[in-house]
Parts: sequence; structure tokens; C-alpha cells
Amino acid sequence: MGFQSKSSLQAENTVDDDDDSKNAVYNRESLIDKLKYTSWPENVDWMHKLPLDTNQEKKVDVNDDSARQLVFYTQALEGTRLAFEKFQSMGLPASFKRRRVGSKRPKRGKSKEAKIIAKEVQAEKLKERAKQKKQEIEAVKKWRKQRQQNGF
Repeated sequence: MGFQSKSSLQAENTVDDDDDSKNAVYNRESLIDKLKYTSWPENVDWMHKLPLDTNQEKKVDVNDDSARQLVFYTQALEGTRLAFEKFQSMGLPASFKRRRVGSKRPKRGKSKEAKIIAKEVQAEKLKERAKQKKQEIEAVKKWRKQRQQNGF
């Protein structure tokens, strides 16, 4: 095998990649299999997956950013209204999903408490060590005093 330049190797690889990507895009059976693999099971309740279908009646110019943004906004607003109505019909509060997922505040509170307790324990240990060191110094002083009194 001879030496090939980097650009010729890249050109060969891109040709192969293009063929694979064309086949992958139009491989309907594989796409359907992947969809079945990644989709929710049929028996899952609405509240667990929260699918919402909104109607897009207008055709939007894909090059007009403000029009696209307006369509996204109205779709999101309509979806929110549908979800709110569905939650009300089920007798659930609008913040049901948020409460189910949970808040990080209690976790933060627990970690904050743990840090405070750890600091208190550390301060207590430092006080005990200082007290023990003081007692040891006093014991050495007493021993020296006794030794001097005894004549050693």
C-alpha cells in the first residue's frame, strides 16, 4: 500500500458515509423498528407521558424567523391550555407534574444541614484537642515541678 494524502482518505470516507446515510434515511423498516423501540408502551397513562396534539392550520415561511417564533409560541400556549384543561378534568392541580418530579430545595436543605452539623462537629473536635493539649502541657509542667522538688 502506498502513501495516501489525508484529503484523498477523507474523500473516500465521505463517499462511503454518503451512501450509508442515504440508505439510512430511506430505510423505512429500520425507522419503524427504532420508533417501536423508543416509543412509550400503549398501556401507559396520559399523565406519565403528557402527549399533546395541537393543530397547525397555517403554512409558515421557513425563512421568516419572527413568523416561525410566533407559531412556536402559539403552539406552546395551546398545548399548555390543553394540558391545564386535562389536569382540571382529572381533578389534579396544574402543578401536578412539577410536584411529582420533586424539588431540589429539600435536597439542598439537607446538604446545608449536613454542612452545618459537620462544621459543629469539627469545631467540637478542635475544642477537645485544644483541651487535651492544655491538659498534657499542665501534666508535663507538674512532672517537671515534682522532679525539681525531688532533686532530679
